[in-house]
Amino acid sequence: MRRWCSRMSGLVWVVLVCSWTWRIAAAQAPQPPKTDPLEAAALNTILGRWGKKASSEWNISGEPCSGLASDQSDWDNYPNINPFIKCDCTFSNNTLCHITRLCAVHYEFNEVPFVKSSFKYLIYIFDGSNICGQVSDC
Repeated sequence: MRRWCSRMSGLVWVVLVCSWTWRIAAAQAPQPPKTDPLEAAALNTILGRWGKKASSEWNISGEPCSGLASDQSDWDNYPNINPFIKCDCTFSNNTLCHITRLCAVHYEFNEVPFVKSSFKYLIYIFDGSNICGQVSDC
């Protein structure tokens, strides 16, 4: 009887330690990076002017810089996603994303009050005819 109680108390101790360790690990899980709020608002304004919403392919969590927008994929591989953004999520110790590329084929950028200061890190715009290219040329 004594041996059985000893084994049970040991088993209970192992279960408690494992569950406690799992909870600590879950609490310390890194949070996904967030899109700069000013850039997210500016993007939503532009999309709204075009009557569009963020694609579920690159806005998978309510964050514009998620899914295909934040990985290493090339938008040339996804011609049916329009508009498309790409982000750099290495800012502030990988917790902040900035929109660095915007592709919108058959949409007029001059129809939108495009303010360069809203996208501090935007380096490339593609409108399907490559009229713009580098933001400094726009």
